[in-house]
Amino acid sequence: VYLSQVQQGLAIKTAVEHWRHLRPTCMGTLYWQLNDGLLLFGSELRALQAHPGFAANIDRTAAAQFLRYGMIPGQMSIFTGVAKVKPGTFVQFSPKTGGSVRDVTYWSVVDCIASGGRDQFRGDLQDAVDATGSLLADTVKRQMISDVPVGAFLSGGIDSSLVTALMRNNSTQPIHTYCIGFAEDNYNEAQHAAKIAQYLETDHTEFLLTPEDVLGIIPDLHLISDEPFADSSQVPTALLCRLTKGHVKVALSGDGGDEIFGGYTQYLSTQKISALLNYGPPFLKRLGARALHALPASTWETLLTLPGRDQPLASGEKMYLLAEILAAPKDQLHRALYSRWRDMEAILPGVEEPDDPFSAPDLVAAAPNLLDRLMGVDIQYGLPDRMLTKVDRASMASSLEVRVPLLDHRLVEFAWRLPQKMKMSHGVGKHVLRQLLYRSVPQSLVDRPKQGFSFPLAEWLRGPLKPWAQNLLSKDAIRSNGLLVPATIDLVWQQHLSGSRNHHNLIWHVLMLQSWCNGQKTLGR
Repeated sequence: VYLSQVQQGLAIKTAVEHWRHLRPTCMGTLYWQLNDGLLLFGSELRALQAHPGFAANIDRTAAAQFLRYGMIPGQMSIFTGVAKVKPGTFVQFSPKTGGSVRDVTYWSVVDCIASGGRDQFRGDLQDAVDATGSLLADTVKRQMISDVPVGAFLSGGIDSSLVTALMRNNSTQPIHTYCIGFAEDNYNEAQHAAKIAQYLETDHTEFLLTPEDVLGIIPDLHLISDEPFADSSQVPTALLCRLTKGHVKVALSGDGGDEIFGGYTQYLSTQKISALLNYGPPFLKRLGARALHALPASTWETLLTLPGRDQPLASGEKMYLLAEILAAPKDQLHRALYSRWRDMEAILPGVEEPDDPFSAPDLVAAAPNLLDRLMGVDIQYGLPDRMLTKVDRASMASSLEVRVPLLDHRLVEFAWRLPQKMKMSHGVGKHVLRQLLYRSVPQSLVDRPKQGFSFPLAEWLRGPLKPWAQNLLSKDAIRSNGLLVPATIDLVWQQHLSGSRNHHNLIWHVLMLQSWCNGQKTLGR
């Protein structure tokens, strides 16, 4: 709908007043563009593309960020001239001043971190558990209010089990819970979820995925995502939402606990690596990086397999990642850790990328220690641009509403007041949440190594997904979209197919970009 200037002013004023009351943890994206004095905005790029004057020019910097991180972070979008409203802000548009636009911040991650540092929690661990439990119980109770059936995603992990347990405390009927699993044991958490569901006496539904299920949804991924998105857990998430929609209209999720309470295993490993980087001159680190790259990945895995063990202590790809970290400047530690495509000149030459947000001055000032800064970047970018984007778009594609109680702003603000020892203890994250969950569920049911929500992508790309991938990765297909270097991609693809390297993440990023570009051709853009 295209509005007159007066109507635009009224519409934007109404939108601004509404957004003032939203919190930064609300899921969803709002795109906007100034087009010859006309403000276009919508929750999907397709809404802006419907305007006859829209120019669908791909932003190469955004494409580079996508290849690096699997998402398009911050205010950028895949199209030149189209921005996203940042979390915790609204955009103020004034037709009276020629259509000027400015961002207005009402909630800031950096301010939250700084405020938490100034007002540290003074109680002991049990006080912290009590306070966390009170805040989260109230949030879960509020988010269960609905005039349609409500359920919960239950993976069997700490966060989803805690949300489910608190839901049970607020219901006289069994909670409806939903889980997705795979035939491959390394990727299947369904048995853990089933034990939690049995203990909490939920009405539990388990969906077991096959390669055929994945193949069936892959052609729709570019429509679900709206712009390129390459978190491979999008696939099981989309399928879980599609299957859950047949049972309930609203589902509560445990997303956010890792970022808010320090649950990711890479937080601990990064602290260890950072301590290592503090020793020795730079030339020795560069020499060590070259030495790590000198051996094939398979050789590293042989050397790191202890007698009597089937699996190596670390994969060859992790040894190469360590080499990248050793060679990286200290202020680019985050980029080295989280990048997929690292040599951007080899795949998308001539692009100048923005600075690593890990080294942003305001974040460094608010979070001088490494753990807080890693968590701050994840909350500022990883959550809104990856995790919440994934869940929001997957759920909306199935007309399912997903709510995230662990991201209530009061809980986020409280978590930043907690000292690190209450988040990470003896190398294990989410210490406060674990202690809270143990009040409702036996520790033996939930204490196990963290397992990601994904599917056997590396193996399936060499098997049932190979024909689909081969079609999108051919040199002609790459060349037809005019963005990437075909020879670089072909080399990576052949190495993966041969088994000499495990490049599934790099390949998936390219596949998602290629698939999205082909979808744009279908739209006639």
